[in-house]
Amino acid sequence: MSCCAAVSQVAALRAPARPSRSGRRSCAARCAQQDPLLLRVARGEEAERTPVWLMRQAGRYMAAFREYSDRIGFRERSETSSIAIELSLQPWRAFQTDGVIMFSDILTPLPALGIEFDVIKGKGPRIDNPIDSMEAVRALRPMDDPLSRLPFVHETLSTLRSEIDGSGATLLGFIGTPWTLAAYSVEGKADRNCRRTKTMMFNNPAVLHALLEHLTEALIAYVGYQIEAGAQVVQLFDSWAHHLSPEQFAEFSMPYSERIIAAVRAKYPHVPLIFHANGAGGKHALLAQSTADVIGLDWECTMAGARQAIGSNRTLQGNVDPMVLFGTEDQIRKAVTRCLVEGGPRHHILNVGHGVIEGTPEESVGLFCELARQSADILAAHGKAPAKQPPSQPAFHMAGSGEGAHLRVLQAEIDRLQNAVAHLVQSNQDLRAAIDEEGDDEDRTFKTAIEDNIVTIAKYRAQAERLERELRELRAGRHALGGEAIPTEDEAAAPAAGTAGAAAGSGHQQGQQATGAAAAGRDTSMTDAAEQAEGQQAQQAGGGGMWM
Repeated sequence: MSCCAAVSQVAALRAPARPSRSGRRSCAARCAQQDPLLLRVARGEEAERTPVWLMRQAGRYMAAFREYSDRIGFRERSETSSIAIELSLQPWRAFQTDGVIMFSDILTPLPALGIEFDVIKGKGPRIDNPIDSMEAVRALRPMDDPLSRLPFVHETLSTLRSEIDGSGATLLGFIGTPWTLAAYSVEGKADRNCRRTKTMMFNNPAVLHALLEHLTEALIAYVGYQIEAGAQVVQLFDSWAHHLSPEQFAEFSMPYSERIIAAVRAKYPHVPLIFHANGAGGKHALLAQSTADVIGLDWECTMAGARQAIGSNRTLQGNVDPMVLFGTEDQIRKAVTRCLVEGGPRHHILNVGHGVIEGTPEESVGLFCELARQSADILAAHGKAPAKQPPSQPAFHMAGSGEGAHLRVLQAEIDRLQNAVAHLVQSNQDLRAAIDEEGDDEDRTFKTAIEDNIVTIAKYRAQAERLERELRELRAGRHALGGEAIPTEDEAAAPAAGTAGAAAGSGHQQGQQATGAAAAGRDTSMTDAAEQAEGQQAQQAGGGGMWM
């Protein structure tokens, strides 16, 4: 591996140096509180009010957003982490949404597979070499190394997670579904009839299915990559579902999305998944069969009708017409109130039915979000009072979907920290090998990166050790209060965290061994001062907080 490639991996894994704008609290304080509202509702838990976020909530309707979009192209904005982070946070700061969604695009993973695209201002995405044959499908790359191919995604998500930690907001990642990405890849652009893709569907369905297979496997890896970077909820956008009849949807879209949901849930059972199919008004019977934790709805149906078709106990998201936000305050209040009442006091996330439209008044978005914060009173006035806030109690009683759910979330976070340590240890080995291969590092760029890595490794290990202590105390406390015994990490590995926890734990052990070996052969240019800084950082990290 070259020095540049190694440094790229290091940059993607390293936690942000600046403190969170929202401030930090001790791990013990955070563990004593509930998880964020949107995360709890997405898991199907009772809540004190309806949470809110908006699809395409970072966009050109905001003046602050246009300061970037008017002078910087889309891919540069979305693939430059510092810009993507700022654009992701703008609507959260302005409107206090319960969710922060990464500023990115459903097409973002395509270049990692060998499908390059650009976004032409005023025209949308363009793919110069659309997929048109089985040979083109076979030439696609697998998503085998998202960290090196899409490092900005990791940096954006991990920094956002750090920024909103303790604020009560939930971090959302997202992907396009295999069908939607396949349609873009075959059309090369947005097409009102989806002509090329449907021609392939009717004349060469084997090619389309092969493309969908490849995209499905890639997206499983990409969702996992987002979760390991910090995403707490992930939404699957089937933006082009409206091009499909119910029969076509049942063959070319839903089975592939379901495979992603099943694979991700097996490895990351603590992360809720949202499935949003645009134009799915005639597909509710199919949506009712989806295993997603949340079903996203557009505005082509009533929330009451969707409830009846999909199920009263399913969590639904939506579904206000985004054009309502161009209306009067009274019209906005009526539409949101209707949606809240039909959605009910349980199992509902307020959202628009699709993305916020360019030109939407910012004050209308602010009112939309404020009405969600008033939802308990609005619902009570219509005879649908939400669940009362449960009394303060130990975190393990506040887990919701399963007595040990909160503990499993803690364990998953420990696994994630340990996995990051293993990656950083490997990066240091790659950097040292590159220095040996390419000669003296006169400007100390790579030796400095190694030293910084050592400090970050110490920080992550200290955080993981603190969480492990917290986990042991919670398990012991729960047992003392008469709850059923919580299994140890080894006993819970298979049912709680699946292969992810076991793999991460193995990576942690390998990381410790590799770090010990690397320390023995450390360059003499790594001064005693750097090692002292490592120890100081480790001590400071002990109170650094639960999340990276």
